[in-house]
Amino acid sequence: AFAKATCAACHDGGRAVGPSLVGVAKRFGRDDLLAAIVQPNKDVPPRYRPTRVTTTDDRSFTGVVVYEATDGLILQTGADTTVRVAGADVAGKKVVDVSLMPAGLLDKLSDAEVADLLAYLGALR
Repeated sequence: AFAKATCAACHDGGRAVGPSLVGVAKRFGRDDLLAAIVQPNKDVPPRYRPTRVTTTDDRSFTGVVVYEATDGLILQTGADTTVRVAGADVAGKKVVDVSLMPAGLLDKLSDAEVADLLAYLGALR
């Protein structure tokens, strides 16, 4: 269920964009874990708030800034995706109160798989 819901893509890997899930059961109760998965934008810790970058040609990208210098920046927009924006092309930057974790991750799971996922997360002490 952890793999099917694509949790592993963003958590606890070398390129993790989301918080580590090691010890998550010590930090959150079962109901809070479920709420965080179902409503990822409800309470996004400041450390994991992405930046929305708008460009001079009206494009917009949202991600975690992994590199920034005068000549440009690199945003990690997903587990395996990054975007480079040249410094001259940046029209604006703003930290936003949304999560990179998409809503609906549990939609592809059966009720039994959701229960299994919560049991797995509950075991990560």
